[in-house]
Amino acid sequence: MTTPTNDIIIAGGGLAGLVQAIALAHEDIPSTIVEKGTHELHQQRGFDGRTSFLSLGNKILLKKWDVWKDMKPHAEPIKDIRIVDGDSPLFLHYDHEDVGVNEMGYIIENFYFRNALIKAVQENPLITVLENMSVEKADADSHFTTLTLSNGEQLKGKLLIVAEGRNSTLREKAGITVRKHDYEQTAIICALAHEKNHENIAIEKFLPSGPFAILPMTGGFHSAIVWSERSDLAPHFMAMDDAAFTAAVTERFTDYLGKLTLASPRWQYPLSLSFATRLYGERLALVGDAAHFIHPIAGQGFNQSMKDIAGLSRLLADRRDVGLDMGTEDVLKTYNRERKFDNLKMIAATDGLNRLFSNNLKTAKLARQIGLGLVQKSSTIKKAFMRHAMATKNSA
Repeated sequence: MTTPTNDIIIAGGGLAGLVQAIALAHEDIPSTIVEKGTHELHQQRGFDGRTSFLSLGNKILLKKWDVWKDMKPHAEPIKDIRIVDGDSPLFLHYDHEDVGVNEMGYIIENFYFRNALIKAVQENPLITVLENMSVEKADADSHFTTLTLSNGEQLKGKLLIVAEGRNSTLREKAGITVRKHDYEQTAIICALAHEKNHENIAIEKFLPSGPFAILPMTGGFHSAIVWSERSDLAPHFMAMDDAAFTAAVTERFTDYLGKLTLASPRWQYPLSLSFATRLYGERLALVGDAAHFIHPIAGQGFNQSMKDIAGLSRLLADRRDVGLDMGTEDVLKTYNRERKFDNLKMIAATDGLNRLFSNNLKTAKLARQIGLGLVQKSSTIKKAFMRHAMATKNSA
């Protein structure tokens, strides 16, 4: 059985797949999401430790797409960012007032982010969701891609957008190679309560075992931590009782927020780098973690995905507006060309920072201190870095 032809089919209903469908709907392009699970189940899952940093530019996009109104009550503004190299007295401070904005970005729990996206998808008549379903096979020709679903039915479309995540099977079946690197680090994630108000300051503290991020959450007296630790040591910290674990966090955190209390369970996620050597196949495009999965050191992973999604949506709308096929190789090559360099720059930056800071070598330590000192003293360089992190050219 073959269902009616669709313009765009999206494999995967996670954050990237949902945002992609919403972005297309904003351009009046209908799409069908094929999702292995159910949105009802996703909506019931609570805090799992994972949060997203959304740049100011991407917050503006989500507002334009009419999603931000449901995210705003659960999103905590980041006004300042402080970067610290271990116990060094030198630090780099990014102040929102230096570039004339009220905030540089936002931290939001993925649970609330996902629920806002699901609500937007359910309310949009241009978006269809097929739940408890997966794409088993994709066969493309000069006019369509024909997908075989897990229930045996077929779905035809002009383009398949793959948003399955970093272990995408459709990417593999399309013959798109992936470059990978295991950081041998594990992210330990949890939420903490603290006595003093965080005052909307995010802190990235670089330790020899990996970066230690402190991210402000709503209410002022809770923060999320993303603790990158050596993978051979992470099980030791995960096995600690709450008191011992909190003491280990305090040792790294210091007491600038007062007494700390564990406010959630702990989770651990292995850290690695992976990126596709190209972002397209025959009538197929990659977005999200299927395209690139980077170290969380600068919190830019989903911001890069948002750039991919916005760029692809614009290209497809331009093609549609002049009556051209949205799934042909030339438009997909354009997407690849426009996004590949920017993605590679971010991959190089996050990978390089992690390698530079995740060690205790004297030469690297000296280079870090010189670099932090130079940026801190140069308002021009600092503002350029801040605007890049905010992902908006109109921040000043």
